[in-house]
Amino acid sequence: MSPEQALSLTEFARAAKAAARAVTLYPATHPAIQASLGRVVNTAAKLASAGTVTLAVHPNQLQIDGRSAVKPDPAIAELADLLHGRMIGSLQFEGTTGVEDWLAFLLMLGKSPEELLAEGGILEIAEERRVRGAVERRFRLRRENASISPEQLAQLTSEDHRRGFAAAMAALVAEFNAYLDQAGADPVEDLVGYRQHAIWLSPGELRQLIEGMRAAILPALSYDAAPGRSRYLLSPILFPVEDPDEDLGEGGGDGRKKI
Repeated sequence: MSPEQALSLTEFARAAKAAARAVTLYPATHPAIQASLGRVVNTAAKLASAGTVTLAVHPNQLQIDGRSAVKPDPAIAELADLLHGRMIGSLQFEGTTGVEDWLAFLLMLGKSPEELLAEGGILEIAEERRVRGAVERRFRLRRENASISPEQLAQLTSEDHRRGFAAAMAALVAEFNAYLDQAGADPVEDLVGYRQHAIWLSPGELRQLIEGMRAAILPALSYDAAPGRSRYLLSPILFPVEDPDEDLGEGGGDGRKKI
């Protein structure tokens, strides 16, 4: 992006970060919030001077029309991390976006991913207690709301998958933290595992692997709570990855992909 656009993005990132912090510290009528919101409105209007701007959100980076700042200010990376942590894949706004809209957005940024998932019905509060004047919440997954139909799945875009995966990981982290917070948690004794394996598979071998995993898992899904049984969370994750050290292009290899 041009130096002028990079400067405008930096000014907006600094203003948005400061305002996001202010709205969590002060009541809505506090002068600090009004001043912070004013800077957000002004810097956003400058950034979107052409009418509308869309920020693509990546870890540590914000892009406009696929272009990044040549020497990005740390504020850009900080805002990108804040947005990415709230499962925001892109941010689009107009130069005329007003104070109330920015306030609602910044209040949302002030919430944890777990709180956002709870508001969306994906998580629910399992326990709430006061610790040194603050409220500590433990969340658990609402499994009835954490899945979609095959028809819905077919309509998802890459950005939808990116946000969905981030939501799934946030829910998984919330469940794992709730487990570790238990008095008797013992990852070794409980056979806790989170290993990753990179394997080469042909389409037929991939289907065979999935069918084998389903055959192993499906019977256990019908088990009811009973003496001697503990509840476990099993979260299979599978997707292809590229290996830059391998070249199995046209005319080479055996049609296998690294999974």
